[in-house]
Amino acid sequence: MPVKGYDFFAMALGVQEEMYCRVCNTKCEVERSAYGPTDFASAMLKASRYHDRFVCPHTGEPWHARALRLVTEMQETPSKTLAVLMSQDLLDLLRRNGIAA
Repeated sequence: MPVKGYDFFAMALGVQEEMYCRVCNTKCEVERSAYGPTDFASAMLKASRYHDRFVCPHTGEPWHARALRLVTEMQETPSKTLAVLMSQDLLDLLRRNGIAA
């Protein structure tokens, strides 16, 4: 499942030409003038609007979910040492899946 701000982005129409995944740095696929909710709150309120939707093509792959977890854990850990170790794990994971880092 995509996570907004990492591998999914809902932008105002025409504001952004392209977006890159903040997990694997792959260029996102774009759907222009998509209609629907743009976040969890909008979905709960059944509020929809037109927007440009960007989604990483690797979203949904098990390795990408693991990489996403590493990225979020690196941001949340108070330990610089653990963050460095996790960043090496992330680079290794990306390389094993054909993503040059």
